[in-house]
This record gives sequence, structure tokens and C-alpha cells, in this order.
Amino acid sequence: MLNQNLGVIERLTSPTPSIFRTIRNISLVLAAIGASIAQLQAQMELPDWLLLVGDKSVWISGLLTALVSQLTVDYTTKAIVDATSEKAEKGYLR
Repeated sequence: MLNQNLGVIERLTSPTPSIFRTIRNISLVLAAIGASIAQLQAQMELPDWLLLVGDKSVWISGLLTALVSQLTVDYTTKAIVDATSEKAEKGYLR
């Protein structure tokens, strides 16, 4: 039976399913676009709708989606990694 009661640190360091890695990467790009729009705002006048999208929607949703995607765990891969590291600790793998 797989231990599905993981803490936050264990979830962050555990393997992530491939679909969530893709979602995480896309959301990080969206967050970078939001940060770029925020930097452009300081240098030039931008339309209000672009500021609203860049400052709020893209930035917050991008970071939250990246965080949620990173916290998902691929339990099958984690079980394999845990079993291999357990065997290495006991000296079975040399």
C-alpha cells in the first residue's frame, strides 16, 4: 500500500506526473508574461485592459497553477524510487 499521507516537502520533492509537468511549465511561462507586463508598465503607458490581465489574472493564476501542479505526486514512480533507495540503504545494491 502506498503512503498517500505526504507532507508538503515530500510532495515538492516527489516525482510529478507528466501532464502536470506540462501544465506547470505553461503556467510558469504565463507568470513570466505577467511579470514582463508589470515591468513594461513602469517604463511606458499601457492600456488598462492589458494591465488588468498582466498584473492580476496571468500572474496569480500562473503561480497558483504551477504550485498545484508541483504538489501532485506520481505514486507509481515514487514507489519505485523509494524501493530502490531502501534496497540501497540496506546494502542490497552495490
